[in-house]
Amino acid sequence: MPNPLLDIPSIDIPPRCYFESIGRITHTFGSNAYVVAVDHDSYFIKTAGDPAHSDPLRGFDQRVKWLRNAQKIRESFDHPCLPTLYATIESPHGPILVYECVDGHLLGSSKTDPTSPYNRFRSMPVDKILKALDLIYEVHTQLSGLGWVMVDFYDGTVIYDFPSEAIHLIDLDMYHLGPLTNTLGRWWGSSRFMAPEEFVVGAALRRSHLSLHARDGRHRLSVRHDPHTIPVSRVRHAIRCCPYSLSHQPG
Repeated sequence: MPNPLLDIPSIDIPPRCYFESIGRITHTFGSNAYVVAVDHDSYFIKTAGDPAHSDPLRGFDQRVKWLRNAQKIRESFDHPCLPTLYATIESPHGPILVYECVDGHLLGSSKTDPTSPYNRFRSMPVDKILKALDLIYEVHTQLSGLGWVMVDFYDGTVIYDFPSEAIHLIDLDMYHLGPLTNTLGRWWGSSRFMAPEEFVVGAALRRSHLSLHARDGRHRLSVRHDPHTIPVSRVRHAIRCCPYSLSHQPG
């Protein structure tokens, strides 16, 4: 029997209506993303949302373009840290991307709640944090080798599963294949992850950019420990191994 999400090339009704007709929506993220349960399986699904919903920077045509870009990334590159893209379904509201639904917590969470995923991650043993950071470097080194430029990377694009110590990177939709020019001025994302070119209109970006606090070995996702306990040499070795343009943002 065909899977209504994995074996259907197109639908002729709005995505949400279709999801409700074939299964159960268990979670929603804004108005564009869902977790949908079909039989005993769950899928993470991204859509372009309602075409009637307009936004000066994120209009419907742009949202469709980003989804096409996300599809292109996954078709050109594979890594265990990237959730599997199972299928793309065409709809009257643009493409529907059907992804593996991974376990874990989004690290883009409360910075003040000591029990939040963000602070739980920062409180982990240093070796576990560095293991996760190594994987982030690995993914972006390989993407950079294929010509992809990182755009809008921050803790909200990282899922961490504490029991298995698995890390997943999501929402790479804005990454760009080949050099691009900053036409916006300040880009999306946290300034502590951004390179100087991501603040300047007309600046050229040719490689992935990842701001690190190399001077004391602390990363934005990293640690609540005394910085003197962190093996700075290892972090600096990772920096040297990555073909990134690195910037050091204050504080």
